Amino acid sequence: RDCKVRDGSTKAMFEPINNGIQILRQHGDAVDDRLLQSLEDLKKEAPDQWKELDKKYRAVRKENNTRQERQGDKLKYRAVSMEEEVAQFRANFKNLKPFHYSGITVEEAYHELVTWNEHLREREDKAKELNELLELFEKQTTDLPELKECRQELVLLKQLWDMVSHVKSQFTDWWAQTFKMMDAEELITRTKD
Repeated sequence: RDCKVRDGSTKAMFEPINNGIQILRQHGDAVDDRLLQSLEDLKKEAPDQWKELDKKYRAVRKENNTRQERQGDKLKYRAVSMEEEVAQFRANFKNLKPFHYSGITVEEAYHELVTWNEHLREREDKAKELNELLELFEKQTTDLPELKECRQELVLLKQLWDMVSHVKSQFTDWWAQTFKMMDAEELITRTKD
């Protein structure tokens, strides 16, 4: 794969090397002739060595093509299995207690959000690894929008529960004050903000 990816950029390097050698020859008094000669030799050998490496790559690729196809098919099966697993994960995610305000404390919500964040990170890592393998075997990568949706909703839920915690904390502080100590105008102003 690397030979295929680097072919164009490697071939493009030979021309700048030639130009550099010509510039060094023009200013020959500052450069040792042995150095220029070794660069000339490398300039002549490098394109041939690259072509030879490319030929070897293509020959090995032909030999391994059937094995690669079998592995690619296994990866496609894994991708389908991963899509099903993510769909089930998404369905379970939608039933999280933090989506429902009643019957859950802030601490329970945070605990569940942390747990699901870890599960989501595991799925994201597995999906990334699978996509890298699919790309390596030149197969179509899987796009799992359900994972992105879960990540976005998890972030939003965290922000929501942060706000719930802040509001509850504020009201708890107010309830701790005696009626005589309360400044009604300040409470109204803080509630509006």
